[in-house]
Amino acid sequence: MSQRIYKDNIFKHMFRWFLKTTGLIPTWFVFHPKYIYEDKTKQKKTIKGRAIIASNHKSSMDPLLMMYVFIRRYLHCVVGEVIYENYKVWGFFLKMLGSIKVDRYIANPDFLNKCNDILQHNGVVEIYPEGKLPLDPRSDIMMPWKVSVTLLSIQSNAPIIPVYHGGKYGFMKRKVVVIGKPINMRDYCKNLNPELAELTKLTKMLEDKVNQLKLMIPNETKKTTE
Repeated sequence: MSQRIYKDNIFKHMFRWFLKTTGLIPTWFVFHPKYIYEDKTKQKKTIKGRAIIASNHKSSMDPLLMMYVFIRRYLHCVVGEVIYENYKVWGFFLKMLGSIKVDRYIANPDFLNKCNDILQHNGVVEIYPEGKLPLDPRSDIMMPWKVSVTLLSIQSNAPIIPVYHGGKYGFMKRKVVVIGKPINMRDYCKNLNPELAELTKLTKMLEDKVNQLKLMIPNETKKTTE
């Protein structure tokens, strides 16, 4: 990150590592994660360089889960303004963890500029492209993805790491995390400002990819997470 950004966030870095080290064991009992990789020969949980993590969204606990899945990196999660406004304590934690606030109902590119700045300094941005939590948290059907994740990858030239997580949160429950191979949308579109139709098509490709990752969860594993 740039020198200015680093100085502004020294306390946030300390807070993040304190939270990770003190919460590692307790959260293991809550998440008890099982990891599945699309390609074991080429993948690790360790992310090198800039990257965008794009995942399905099931609970407000998802950012905490991802923080421990990719524990060696500083994840900047894109979070809807409703969390900051309605859940002050959780909003404070997210702010201290370097989250990026976005207003889902206003077409404002400011959050994309912030994401781009982080990625240009080899940071990691975490996005839930569905944009909101499902009305039925028990449903495994994703809502349509928003195109901002595709545009961000194209403009920043950062790879997207597709992730699907299933299972329930809670003691003696188990989360299953499927991590896909990185996808760089610049490989599919060289135009830095593509038309909406092309963005929609490419975003649907990403959405389908995450749905394919869901199919990699064995049936016997699904039963142990319910």
